[in-house]
Amino acid sequence: MGNPYGRLGGPKHRAEVDKISEEIIERGFEAETEYRVVTPAGAKRYRFLDVVALDIQTRDPIEFYQVGRQTKRGLPVSRERQAIADIEEATGIKVQFRVYQ
Repeated sequence: MGNPYGRLGGPKHRAEVDKISEEIIERGFEAETEYRVVTPAGAKRYRFLDVVALDIQTRDPIEFYQVGRQTKRGLPVSRERQAIADIEEATGIKVQFRVYQ
């Protein structure tokens, strides 16, 4: 059974994405959602980050954010961990994980 809201996530997920985007803009960067990253050595050929902070002048990515659920042990769920690993390997940029409430 998949997510009934699709890839963009449900209302709580979207609220956290919007919150992160606002924080990024307040710090003087551009916020982009559903940012595609090519991951040639990953489990999938490409992944989508929930939010990315971009340099306004160059549009180079500065920060990566992934929003999702966590396990009882406080780790991102398995599918999020795999996506994060693929993205970090492909870009060399650490992905910051945020849990939605």
